[in-house]
Amino acid sequence: MGSQAMRSMSLAEDLYHRAFDVPRDQRSLAYKNGVRDALRFHAEGIYLSRPYPEGSAELDAWYSGVSEGRAIWRQWRRQSRQGVMP
Repeated sequence: MGSQAMRSMSLAEDLYHRAFDVPRDQRSLAYKNGVRDALRFHAEGIYLSRPYPEGSAELDAWYSGVSEGRAIWRQWRRQSRQGVMP
């Protein structure tokens, strides 16, 4: 794995841990997987595929997590462009 991929993976994991390694409402594993998958998509270009069956509660939770992951990524990009490192 190249150094760029390692930096991207580290960024995605860092943003994920910043979101979940603080006191907050508990989330399901499916939700957390959605957050991590969205961050990896943006940082590493890894394609998002639905990991749960269509119509399942897990897929709903995963999609909600993807939404939070995208919001985390947008906030990070906005702050990094402004020179404010989150």
